[in-house]
Formats: sequence, C-alpha cells, structure tokens
Amino acid sequence: MPTSFGRSTTLFGAGGGGSAGGSTSQWVSSAAMIPRVTAGPGVNSSESSAQDSNYDTLDFDGVNAEGATFTFALPNNWNLGTIKAIFVFTNDSGSGTVTWTLAARCPVDGEAIDSAFGTAQSVTKTCGDPLDWNITAETPAITVAGTPAANRPTQFLVTRDPSSDNLAVDARLIGLILLWNQ
Repeated sequence: MPTSFGRSTTLFGAGGGGSAGGSTSQWVSSAAMIPRVTAGPGVNSSESSAQDSNYDTLDFDGVNAEGATFTFALPNNWNLGTIKAIFVFTNDSGSGTVTWTLAARCPVDGEAIDSAFGTAQSVTKTCGDPLDWNITAETPAITVAGTPAANRPTQFLVTRDPSSDNLAVDARLIGLILLWNQ
C-alpha cells in the first residue's frame, strides 16, 4: 500500500448508512489529511503502552494556529446542503479545552486551486485525562463554498484555534466524522 510520511494513505473507513432523507456519516482519518506547508501540524504515529494499539495523529500546536486539508467527493446521496463534523483527538499531557474548526469548498472545472473556503465553523471540547479519547459534539452547520455537487472533489480545511482554547500542549487529532443529509 502506498504511504505518505510513513503513514497509510487509506483515506476512509466504511461510512455509516442511512435511509433516504436521513443522515450519513463518514470517518476521515488524520492519515488522510495533508499538513499545510506553511503552519502545518506535526505528523505522528504512536502505540499505546499496554495494549500496543497503534494510531496516527496530526499534532496541532497549543500556541500557533495550524491547519491540514483533505479532499473527499461527497456521494450521490448528499442533498447538497450544509455538513457538520465531529472531531476525535487526544493529548499527551495537561488539561484544558481545544477548539477545532472545519471549512469546505467544492470547485468547478477550471477554477483556481487557490480559491476561498466557506466560513469555518468551530467546536470546543474539554479534554479528559491525557491519552484518553476525546470526542467533540457536532459543529454548527458548515456551508460548502463554491458550487456544491455530488461526486465532485470537495476540499476541507481543518484547523485548531489556540486563541480560543487553553490546552497549552499539542492537541493530537486522530480523525473526524463528516455528517451530511441525504
């Protein structure tokens, strides 16, 4: 399997289902995300001490705003409306809150790659004990910039906003769950 930064490039696990008119979810691993060249998070692979459970993370700084992107084509069952996200992360030490943001854009053929994302929406979570799973609530509704369409690449920008949180150490993003309506 191809790798990037020594990490698997398997992008997505099995998505959740839903009946017509319901909602659908999709897991996006941090291994599928590309750190920005300018102000990107660190790339890390870890193993738990007792059970040897392995996990990849993007380590977002507690002082500087950092970001990463990933691209996903929302499927035919997307109603072209807003989306939401749930973030899954851990931290090695310390306690406090972490604020995650997500923005999105759906380009059309011939559009510049360097086009604006939609307005980012954020969610804040108080960390549990170090090396615990932290799972946020859903973000508010995120409007996808550009011309949303099913089966077209949609680019997402994940950031940590340390100016809005108070965890002084890296917040280690394991992944996120995208949610959309059918």
